[in-house]
Amino acid sequence: MEGLWATSGDVLNMSLAIGVGAVCFLLLFVLFYLIMILRDVNYTTRHIRDTAQTIHDYVQTPVRVAMDVFKGVRDVMGWVEGKGKKSKP
Repeated sequence: MEGLWATSGDVLNMSLAIGVGAVCFLLLFVLFYLIMILRDVNYTTRHIRDTAQTIHDYVQTPVRVAMDVFKGVRDVMGWVEGKGKKSKP
């Protein structure tokens, strides 16, 4: 009897080939979805970084400038108080 399924060894080799092919297909499928997940994580991280930079530009920088202005005003008020106390006997 000649053919593809002549012996039990042929059946074993065919089942191993099908099994290896199925494992390769599943690994390819998992790798594809892993790449898609990492791409989404990269997009989300970039979006969060841009949002943080926007918050820094529009909130933190003006607050820092306002604090510097208030510090200058405090210094001027202290100077004016000192002048007022010195001029009165």
